[in-house]
Amino acid sequence: MNIIEVRDAGLVASGRPLLQRVNLRVDRGEVVALLGENGSGKSTLVKMILGLRAATSGEVRLFDTPLGQFHQWHRVGYVPQRSAAASGVPATVWEVVASGRLSRRRIFAPLGSRGRSAISGSLKSVDLTERAHDPFDTLSGGQQQRALIARALAAEPELFVLDEPNAGVDTANQEALASTLEVLVSLGATVLVVLHELGPMAPLVDRTVVIHDGKITQDGVPLAHSHGAHHHHAQADLVSHVPPLSAPLDRSPLERGGTT
Repeated sequence: MNIIEVRDAGLVASGRPLLQRVNLRVDRGEVVALLGENGSGKSTLVKMILGLRAATSGEVRLFDTPLGQFHQWHRVGYVPQRSAAASGVPATVWEVVASGRLSRRRIFAPLGSRGRSAISGSLKSVDLTERAHDPFDTLSGGQQQRALIARALAAEPELFVLDEPNAGVDTANQEALASTLEVLVSLGATVLVVLHELGPMAPLVDRTVVIHDGKITQDGVPLAHSHGAHHHHAQADLVSHVPPLSAPLDRSPLERGGTT
């Protein structure tokens, strides 16, 4: 199944083309890295794929469904840029992570035991259990990024979309993020991640897609390793703390502004 498919898509804003004739396909279980300079269109492409910005031409499909008809947003875990999602959040770490369950339950419905288990497991998977009741804005930059990863994990999605998760994050936190993603991939998740450079994620990446001036200029296997050569060396105890990928259900749409 094509988890993501973009066909001849373009996006024009205020008369300026931000994306031009973009074609991209991400298959189930792939880890695809979007690379490019600042302003190249990486984040714009991610937002177009998620429906946060509307394509002005072409077509976008998620899970073989046209984007306008796609409603199973619990299947998608979105981690926006920390600078866009983390500032001024008046909530505890638990509350931020718990908001990831909104796409899996009715409005105002109480959080069930499965939801609480998913939240606890997500916090444990990013090593933030002891900070669960601390204000989110007291975390370091790297810890905030890990909390946003946990929020996406809490929804138990099949597709993870991460927009520059390593930006402003030290090497130790980058390595921790790579280890978490490694476990998710081993469980069958599909990952689309925006990066400036591969860094610690290099062993996980199946394909790199380079964007320049709103156009895809390269789409291929990273030079560092052959296709599909993942290095599954994450610790076994981490596997037990990551929420399982679950069967599709029809729930509420992905909330704009990255609060799901």
